[in-house]
Amino acid sequence: MTEPSTPPDWMQTAAALTRLSGAPTAFWEQFRALSAATLAAREVWVYTRAGDATWAAVTPGAPPFDSLVTPDLLRGLQAQGQAIGAGPTGLGVGLCTIPMGQSGVQSGVQSGGQDSRDFVLLALWPRVPERPMGLASRLATLASLPIQFESNRRARAAARDAQRFGQALALTAAMMEAEAFDRAASVLVNRLSELMACETVFLCWRAREGQRLRAVSHGEKPDRRSQESALVEEVAQEALTQQAEVSFPATGRAVAFAAERYADLAKPGHMITLPMIRYTPDGKGLERGAVTLCRRTPGFTEAEQWALRLMMEMAQPVLEARAASRHWLPRRLAHEVGRSMPKALRARTIPGKALLALGGAMLVGLALMPVPFRIHASAVVRTDAMGFVGAPFSGYIEASGIILGDPVVAGQPLFRLSVTDLNLERDGLLAELAQANRDAEVNRSLRKLPEMLVAQARAEEIKSRLVRLDRQIASAEAVAPLDGVVIEGEPAKRIGQAVNRGDSVVTVAALTGLYTEAAVSERDLAYVAPGQAVRLTLLANPKETFDLSVREVIPAATVQDADNVFPVRLADGAAPPGWWLPGMTGVVRIDAGRATLAWVATRRLVDMIRLKLWF
Repeated sequence: MTEPSTPPDWMQTAAALTRLSGAPTAFWEQFRALSAATLAAREVWVYTRAGDATWAAVTPGAPPFDSLVTPDLLRGLQAQGQAIGAGPTGLGVGLCTIPMGQSGVQSGVQSGGQDSRDFVLLALWPRVPERPMGLASRLATLASLPIQFESNRRARAAARDAQRFGQALALTAAMMEAEAFDRAASVLVNRLSELMACETVFLCWRAREGQRLRAVSHGEKPDRRSQESALVEEVAQEALTQQAEVSFPATGRAVAFAAERYADLAKPGHMITLPMIRYTPDGKGLERGAVTLCRRTPGFTEAEQWALRLMMEMAQPVLEARAASRHWLPRRLAHEVGRSMPKALRARTIPGKALLALGGAMLVGLALMPVPFRIHASAVVRTDAMGFVGAPFSGYIEASGIILGDPVVAGQPLFRLSVTDLNLERDGLLAELAQANRDAEVNRSLRKLPEMLVAQARAEEIKSRLVRLDRQIASAEAVAPLDGVVIEGEPAKRIGQAVNRGDSVVTVAALTGLYTEAAVSERDLAYVAPGQAVRLTLLANPKETFDLSVREVIPAATVQDADNVFPVRLADGAAPPGWWLPGMTGVVRIDAGRATLAWVATRRLVDMIRLKLWF
């Protein structure tokens, strides 16, 4: 047999075949026809197998592989990827491996990425070709066409999927811009109607009585009282009950009784209903809603159904969030508490729910139970008598033995100021006084009356200055004004330090007449009244508590820790313990009667709301 002549335009036909946009089955039929014409072969078949399994025909009507191929041809195919020779019946057989990789087209079905399959192109001639080299090159060229077709088909599918994914993202973004549920639902149905070229799109969402029609494309508000709306809600519930997509005309195993009744009424042509179900971690499905699309022609393709599923998966969380925001605040709080509750604490049985209800009733009863109402405040120990000893004149501290905490008695020296400069000044004034007296005597002897009077006036002035200096020198030693303890100032550590007249140097507090004063917040002042019982605990001895009572509220507000507080004087029937000292701090609890636990826990919040809302 001589080498057959090749059609002049077979390369252009092969290139056009790789760009075929039809199904894989159509490609194989045209591929067989092109291969038979190019190779001048009587028949061309394509076979495949997975691993070491038996070779199976991809193209319909092919004879068994073993009846056409000898073991020698198969070994040549495995060694070189090509083999041409005589078959078992004497026919010429040409084999060539199709490099499909890990996946390929097989009778219109794409094999998975984990299914490694071998594809072989087999050609038959009446007898063995005399010069097979030209046929071998054309066999290799033809064997590359399926992988090119598959690559082009996948590229088109990827572009189509990317376009659909972009449309789904744009739809979700438009829904997220809508703050209300009805607005988001309207955006969903109108965008789906535009993207899928549908005459009508319905959205049903969960309500107390079941599914309820919420939005219809190309309309403001759906008419829920019509028979058509009732049938649409039945269609949505039918898909949710089966947890499957329902199509009309019916395809698959899903029941479409409600869809048939709606089709008899509205004549929509083709319908598809996609349920929106949220699955919990334990696998339980919670019905949310469903979308129904109606289109007269054509029907919904598999690619469109895939795109609709993607859009529904992305739109469902947005609709759930908008629907949750429509509920009243107590319901939203209860939902969040139930959702965040640990799985082990959730009631699933009737006894468990009854126990949960009983626990809730007990909590309500506990909230209404009267409990002691006490006002907490800070407290400080004060004294009625305090002495502030200052510098009698400006000077320097010369001597002192007083430090913080020393007990003193009335009249006890606390510190002494230096009088060296005062003594020097006094000596100078004495010399001036003597000179003034001599001048007065001289002028008197000379009978100069005016000059004598001037000298005498100067002498009187100097005497006044000497009296003032003598008093300063006498008061240079400061003494304690009362019996007590030094609570501020340590002159013994300030020897030689300058002080100014009037500066407080030492503070002495009397140890008698101690009392307690509490700082009550302005928000709690209305619940404080004279005579109320008080419990006091000092930080110096937290183990011991003292029973006091409210004596009076002093109308002198001060700011303490960014809060407006009023001093409350506390009375004690017994003498305070000997270890009490002025300035000690602690906490008090003022007994203000009894009130319900709920009122005690929420009174601050209620008062704030009353101030904000004026009621």
